[in-house]
Amino acid sequence: EQALSGAPAQEQQRFKVPQILGED
Repeated sequence: EQALSGAPAQEQQRFKVPQILGED
């Protein structure tokens, strides 16, 4: 369960990183 929860969390973080950089 933890692995599944970590997989989507990492994907979201990776998407948020580029989005924030692009917004800046």
